[in-house]
Amino acid sequence: MRKWQIGAIAGGGVMAVVAGLMAMTNPDQASYEVFATGALIAYAGENLCPKVPILGQLQCESLLKTNQDEIQKIVAQGTKRHNFVFFSIYTTELSVSSLLPSYEFGTVGVFRQFYVYRAQEM
Repeated sequence: MRKWQIGAIAGGGVMAVVAGLMAMTNPDQASYEVFATGALIAYAGENLCPKVPILGQLQCESLLKTNQDEIQKIVAQGTKRHNFVFFSIYTTELSVSSLLPSYEFGTVGVFRQFYVYRAQEM
């Protein structure tokens, strides 16, 4: 067998192993919802709570944490998952009230990790 044939077979084997790992570690919808809820609570605590002088920073953050289940339901309702076997793309639209701005987030899930590639106010 020639060296390039051995290299091609080895390269194909490595690609097959990586593809298998990607498929096995493609995170599911429930994992995304937990990730997105935590990220949203952290973002709101840092960026929105300081703008709510009535509650105060600590009360606002406490309110977010105690309502984590409700926030997760809002995230779940606003999320669409596109599963590509090896990775997933999640699009989440959050609109809680007409008094608050709406947001859209784009996230890629791969190797049990999530990477936000788009976050925009609508």
